[in-house]
Amino acid sequence: MTGGRATAAAAEGGALSLNGGTSVGGVGGAVNIVSGSSGSASSGKVSIASSAATAQTGDISLHTGASSTATSGSIKLATGSTEDARAGDISVASGSSATGSAGDVRIAAGSSPEGGSVFVSSGVSSGESKTAELSLTGENVRLATFDSIDASSSGAIKVATGSARGATGDVVLSSGDSTSNRAGDVSLYAGSSRDSATGASVTIEAGMSTSKDLSSTGGSVAVKSGNGPTGGDMSVSGGAGTVGAGGNVRIAGGESSRMSGEGGAVEIEGGSAQGDMIGGAVSIQGGESTNSVGGGLQLSGGSSALSDSGSVKLSSQDSSKGMSGEISIKTGASTSSTSGDVIIATGDAQEQSGSIRIAPGSGEEVGGSVLVESGIGSKQSGSVRIASIGELTLESTAGDVSLRTTARTSTPSGDVVISTGDSDTEAAGAILLAAGASKSDIGASTTIRAGATSGVIGGELSLEGGLGARGGDVTLRSGDGTSGVGGSVAIEAGKGAGVGDGSSVTVKAGSAMNSDGTSGAVSISGGDGVHGTSSGGTVRISGGNSIDKDGGNLQLSGGASSEQVSGSVSVVSQSASAGSGAVSVATGSATTGSSGSIAVVSGNSASGQAGGIKLVAGNSGSTLPGGSIAIASGEGAIGGSVTVATGSGSTSGGKISVAATSKLALETSTSLEESNEIAVSSGGAVSISSGNSDESLSLIHI
Repeated sequence: MTGGRATAAAAEGGALSLNGGTSVGGVGGAVNIVSGSSGSASSGKVSIASSAATAQTGDISLHTGASSTATSGSIKLATGSTEDARAGDISVASGSSATGSAGDVRIAAGSSPEGGSVFVSSGVSSGESKTAELSLTGENVRLATFDSIDASSSGAIKVATGSARGATGDVVLSSGDSTSNRAGDVSLYAGSSRDSATGASVTIEAGMSTSKDLSSTGGSVAVKSGNGPTGGDMSVSGGAGTVGAGGNVRIAGGESSRMSGEGGAVEIEGGSAQGDMIGGAVSIQGGESTNSVGGGLQLSGGSSALSDSGSVKLSSQDSSKGMSGEISIKTGASTSSTSGDVIIATGDAQEQSGSIRIAPGSGEEVGGSVLVESGIGSKQSGSVRIASIGELTLESTAGDVSLRTTARTSTPSGDVVISTGDSDTEAAGAILLAAGASKSDIGASTTIRAGATSGVIGGELSLEGGLGARGGDVTLRSGDGTSGVGGSVAIEAGKGAGVGDGSSVTVKAGSAMNSDGTSGAVSISGGDGVHGTSSGGTVRISGGNSIDKDGGNLQLSGGASSEQVSGSVSVVSQSASAGSGAVSVATGSATTGSSGSIAVVSGNSASGQAGGIKLVAGNSGSTLPGGSIAIASGEGAIGGSVTVATGSGSTSGGKISVAATSKLALETSTSLEESNEIAVSSGGAVSISSGNSDESLSLIHI
């Protein structure tokens, strides 16, 4: 069947129409175009085509008729089924063009309040091998929904594999490989929101596992940059805030919904390196700020409602060949203000709060050190303060404990102050400096020493009792001897070198600052003998020895007074039931020169009476003689003299009275050559008389 031919240049050829018959009340007539069948070969082809032309070729339109009240007809393109061979293909292709644009292929569903859908699916494989594919290929492939011109939402795009009892299919998004240039990127973008409060999200989530087997795991998510001579970078960042805060980045391990399961861990690890190269670093830092405070960095373990919260551990990896890595906790520098503090603190607790332990590692040769150091400043260096509300202990298991300031070449080194805190209501804490106990022959020593100097005067050492309504005591005491002699106490001034004198030792009691008070006393006593027949200790006070010059003097004097009586000097032995001790005042012997003199002299008085000198022996019991007084000069080639003389006076000289309750004898010592004189002379009268007696007559022998 062929339409009529048109011979005129502008005339159209005749049309050819195949129409089924119309029906008033029933179904209209069908139009069937079917090729011929064959008993042993292929059936005939059916070809529908417009003719070739030098201008635009004719269109081919396949469509069903419109319906005003019911569903319009469908169009079905299908090849026939086959039993043993491959079923036929369906190809829909536009024409090619040598110089112009090739034709498009458009498949579109109809429009309506609920638009029609387009379904493109591959065949279903009846066997286990799933070989059927759905392939969309082109120079560019775009999957997009229509734009929405009203207030409704645009459509969604879903790429998913089907469900299965076995393993479901994979979803792979990848750009093609390039043999000579850069391969294409893969980008996942959510659309921008103009008037909505929240931008669109991008979610990448692995599949869950519903198995009851506890060893089963959910699917993994692996985000990895590309390999190369230098590996590709990976960047995860929150969105920029155009008028407000920037978006957050949160990386969290998965939760556990069972009581026996642990929450998922988060690991951030730098890349490994081969050979002599350095492994990749991990840097976590808060965000920068132009005019306000930069973002903080917080590392915290997870919380727990019924058990311990999670730990936070900062550690470098072990090293088998070199040094292990450092850990540095440091605040940033500030060019115009104060740099930040470093705070290491444990949390508060209802029972016992956690401890802080800073411990270096052990070494087979040398153990690690702990260094706590303040910063250096041009005006004032920083301080180091270790404070404890409870007990504070600085302890070394084996080595020394040293508290000292750093040496300086051009400025003074710092002070070392050991002090307890003040107390408003109770006694302030005490300070105890004590060496540890030993099981060796000699106990450990304790030395407190002021600093030396290459200049003029060495450092001063001062021991003071505390200030108070009654001042605190200062006690220097040696240790007790558990089975032998107790320790000695030595207070010794330093030696003088060159032509300098040796230093002095001054022991002085405190002064009384009010009008009715008495200044403090100085007591020096030997130790008590407290067991059996042990003797009391001796007190020796002596001037210093000398080789080429005079020895040091010993001077005992009472205190002076500007308006009242000066202090007395008493040299007394203590009373005792068996017998009191002797008092001996003697000068030392001399081998080549004269021995020293003894002078007992009372002081002069300008307006009052000068003090007297009294030598009195002690009284004895009723049947024993009283104590004697012996004044004897020394022996020699000429014996020493004894002179008793009174003082002269402007009106009358002083008297000499020698009296005895029994006999009185003035004798000279016996001599081999000539006996000595007894001379009694006076500016006035000399009176010699005997005393009265009721029983016998007293005699005077001259």
